[in-house]
Amino acid sequence: MNFIQDKVMDMLNEWLNDLLTAVFKFLAEVLFNHEALSGLFLDVYRIFAVFGGVLLVAIVLFRILNAMLNEATNNESNIAEIIVSALKASIM
Repeated sequence: MNFIQDKVMDMLNEWLNDLLTAVFKFLAEVLFNHEALSGLFLDVYRIFAVFGGVLLVAIVLFRILNAMLNEATNNESNIAEIIVSALKASIM
């Protein structure tokens, strides 16, 4: 039973790694590669990209901290809600 569980976990871990690699490769090649921008527009784009990334990380960390505090007080927290909120914030 443990052998099957380990194999399934290894398979899911490999799929997750492949998915994350594909997503980060997409972001690096398509989203953050604007060769047509120059001068002021390129600087403004970089500022907004960095600010958006920092804001997204701050929101996700706040939600995780909030979930940990709720679990400490014996309230159940929903990890799916944190993931959905992070996706909504990244789309914004």
